[in-house]
Amino acid sequence: MCLPLILCFLYIIADTSSGEIETRKMQAIQVWHLEKTKKVIVELNGYGQGNDNGSNLLVRFLGKLAQNSTICPIYVKRWDWMSKDNRYQQWKYIEENFEFDYVAGVKWAMSTLGERWRAYKYRLRCKYFYPNKSKEDILANPPPGLDCADWTAFVHHYKEDKMKKQSLANTRSRKNLKVSHAGGSMSNARRGRQMKYVQTLEVKLSGYEETKEQLAHTQNRLATLEKFLVEKFGSELTTFARDVPPS
Repeated sequence: MCLPLILCFLYIIADTSSGEIETRKMQAIQVWHLEKTKKVIVELNGYGQGNDNGSNLLVRFLGKLAQNSTICPIYVKRWDWMSKDNRYQQWKYIEENFEFDYVAGVKWAMSTLGERWRAYKYRLRCKYFYPNKSKEDILANPPPGLDCADWTAFVHHYKEDKMKKQSLANTRSRKNLKVSHAGGSMSNARRGRQMKYVQTLEVKLSGYEETKEQLAHTQNRLATLEKFLVEKFGSELTTFARDVPPS
């Protein structure tokens, strides 16, 4: 059945003023334009890591946030060297748009943002530094929308002899990597949870072929399908729209 694939794009939105809950389809860029009283709900597991669709949207939002040179400047050489003001602004954007156990999830959220920031800087180097462009050529062609001072400091840092040697060593190490990560923005915690969910669905959906045969020979298809689902899932049906597997 394709039902879970369709509903995986739905996210839970909570209105912090009225307490009302809704589900809607969203892209990461749309999070920036959420009403001030609304936040995307994120569920965490016991390790303080994202564990649902909301966390997937948060990760993709962090990827967009990492590309904001005002909040996450690329001239900073290391993520743990970010200024307190930058860190305050970064967390402010997360807290304003997402609702979760902040105490438990702050470490995961901020480390994920750091990973996206480093990945963004790597992509910039791949696109604008190679193949073997001179510093002058790179400085003369900054990425669109990027602060010139930020770009200049970034280029000077990575064009230092020390950084050239380190980048070359990293490239060689990456080529020796036998198993690369290809999980996208979905965390391993959420992936494992969904695998268990799929296994549960496979067991509960046994008998669907017979129901499908009945659907082909009746005009009241909706009632037939509803009867099958109610028999198999009962009250659990309400959790599907939120993509939250029953505990």
